Amino acid sequence: MPKPKVFLLGWTGAQRKHVEKYASVYEAHGLETECVVDHCPMFVSELPRLSTLDAVATRVAEAAEAWVATGGKIVFAFFSNGGAFLWLRTATKLAAANVPVSALIIDSAPGHLLSLRFAFNFWWEAVPSPVSRAGLVLL
Repeated sequence: MPKPKVFLLGWTGAQRKHVEKYASVYEAHGLETECVVDHCPMFVSELPRLSTLDAVATRVAEAAEAWVATGGKIVFAFFSNGGAFLWLRTATKLAAANVPVSALIIDSAPGHLLSLRFAFNFWWEAVPSPVSRAGLVLL
């Protein structure tokens, strides 16, 4: 039977070397890890659009589904806003495919994921143009 696998979903601005430090903790306990940072640009103007998040979420969900198909268990650990946004998109795909998640580890989350503040932040970071973001501020 395969080892459990932990998917680490990085924060906005995360670099692979930083997320790999967290991965080393899990690996020291005998777990497989996968660090996901390709959705984590540093500057707001570079934040991914929803289509980009969906592409990354689809890839992560497919990898998780393949791991479960081999008899392994999966764990997700996400960090801050960047990881939370990706987790929500990935979780939707996992639920649609009936892929069981053994555990969810939340590290420095932005607050309640269903809160108005979280929804505004998600909308804010998903808006591609500075002019549109200025419009959100006026709202």
